[in-house]
Amino acid sequence: MSFPGKLTSRFGRLARLFQAAILLLVGLLPLITSGGQVSAAQLTNRVVAVSTSQAAATGVAWDFEFDFTSTDVEGIIFTYCDSPVSTCVKPTGLDISNDLTSVSGQANFPANATAFVEVAANTGDCSDTGIAVTVTMYCVNRTSATAGVGTDASLVINAVINPTVASTYTTVYVRISLYDNSTFSNSGGAGNTLVHSGVVAATMVNQLTVSGRVQERLVFCVGALGDIESNPTDCTTGNGFPTDTTVDLGVIDNTTIARSPVNTGATTSADDDYGVAMVNTNAVNGVVVTYYAEAASSGSNQLRNFRVSGTTCSVTISSLTDQCFVAADDTNGETFSAGTERFGMQVTCIVSNQGIGTTNNLEGVPDKLNNVDDDVDGNTATDCEDTDTGNEFSWNITGTATTVASSAGSTDKVVDDELIKLRFGATASATTPTGVYAVTTTFIATATF
Repeated sequence: MSFPGKLTSRFGRLARLFQAAILLLVGLLPLITSGGQVSAAQLTNRVVAVSTSQAAATGVAWDFEFDFTSTDVEGIIFTYCDSPVSTCVKPTGLDISNDLTSVSGQANFPANATAFVEVAANTGDCSDTGIAVTVTMYCVNRTSATAGVGTDASLVINAVINPTVASTYTTVYVRISLYDNSTFSNSGGAGNTLVHSGVVAATMVNQLTVSGRVQERLVFCVGALGDIESNPTDCTTGNGFPTDTTVDLGVIDNTTIARSPVNTGATTSADDDYGVAMVNTNAVNGVVVTYYAEAASSGSNQLRNFRVSGTTCSVTISSLTDQCFVAADDTNGETFSAGTERFGMQVTCIVSNQGIGTTNNLEGVPDKLNNVDDDVDGNTATDCEDTDTGNEFSWNITGTATTVASSAGSTDKVVDDELIKLRFGATASATTPTGVYAVTTTFIATATF
């Protein structure tokens, strides 16, 4: 009746022996190479740093570093696999062929002055190398009989083509084998031994793309700014841009040239204002500010001239006896002389220090609008117009917009709150009829993105 108990006891002892055998085998696994040979000492502090983890990247540097105990190192095999142990399978897309890759940058090997060179032919354990894209091994050797400790020993393999990534990642396991001979022999004995080995890993991953959008922007405003008022910093009224849209030249006679801003105290109607236009845009191909004169809603002839509303003017624009001023030459500009009836506009300066980015790009001012002081190109003074006495003006009566200023020809074309200051000028002849003269202008900002 004791037989079952004895049988159970024997099975128990067999089970314990089997478990002990399994544990012994597991303990030996790290010492078994893919070829079934027992390896030598383990490389420590081993690492590989890749210059990029981008899948299928070309020209990649693989920098191997490791420590080893005192030995002569004459041959190294780097075996690129998809697993750390068992049969080596080359990761898809990886290319370490000799016609592509090269070795460089070795450091901290015994007799380090003797350089490693690549081995293109199979020899000894270096049995899967060469120029084919299917090879898994990259082998290097040298001739040296100097033994020593390798601390932070390093060697770089250049121009590797990384493997592709099938889904989210691909890990490459590189098995590193150090030999004390240049023929990669492991037959045993001094000069024929695999002395150190170890595995490192690098993972190829998908790249992360971050995107965002800077939207197209164009801000443009036009108004009349008082001479004593501070320049606005942008187109908002809260930052100083005026809501006034009228420039009054006051009394115009044949003895002087009325040039805005005309001091309020000089006449009963002048308002001491400049015309101003401000632009802010991130248009990469620049912005062009243009203007044209609106046609008067009543009257006849010379409808886009400085004129008395509702009057009938001469069909001859040079007439000095009708209630339409002679327009300043719009082709080349014209320098006014007191008593020679003319009306026109000029760009007196461009203030370019107003915006946060402070650009100086709205410099394309036609000569016909550029007064003789020639201070329109990027003048940043707050009161840049105060020293300007130029009397060159022009006036567009065609109804087709003409350029006032442009950034299209600048090296940098974006414009950050640059302020165009406009002066209007007029002088009457002795025969210019009385009346209240006026003209309305339209300004346009055209940005090319």
